Amino acid sequence: MAHRAAVGKASMGRAGVLAFEACRWVLALVFVFSAVAKLSDLHGFEQALRTMGFFERAWLPLLAWLVPVGELVVATLIVFPRTAIVGGLLYAFSSAVFAGLHGYLYANGMIVPCGCFGVSERAVTAGAHLWMLLLCVALFSVAALFTYAAAAPSRRRLPQPDRRPRANLLSA
Repeated sequence: MAHRAAVGKASMGRAGVLAFEACRWVLALVFVFSAVAKLSDLHGFEQALRTMGFFERAWLPLLAWLVPVGELVVATLIVFPRTAIVGGLLYAFSSAVFAGLHGYLYANGMIVPCGCFGVSERAVTAGAHLWMLLLCVALFSVAALFTYAAAAPSRRRLPQPDRRPRANLLSA
């Protein structure tokens, strides 16, 4: 039995399949890059989470690990066709959460090195949060379209109705 992501790609045409695969890999690479940056400076990422003030101090070490590991899991799910739909949904959800976080920081004038792509040594500006908000919204949109394309059934693979004449069981 064909997988739903493969079935959905059957009706896209060559250019559509290439765009679909490009989205799959770009989305995965963005989360892998982000996760590796966080894991390379775990203490700095934990400090950024502390500065945001959203989380209890006791949860910070666990969150500092869970966020990048979660990103790696989502990136892995989106790469494999059997888990692409689940990965796309989790990617869209994660991007929406990250967009909400950056929107909140920007709207309240909070300037925090978020650690999204590594905690920067340079000074972070409010404009950086606005750009990250826009990037997260764009990633959410791409992930939502990716998930829709992965879940879309192919018109070529739909079962055809049986057009044979049926015998009237009552006339026998």
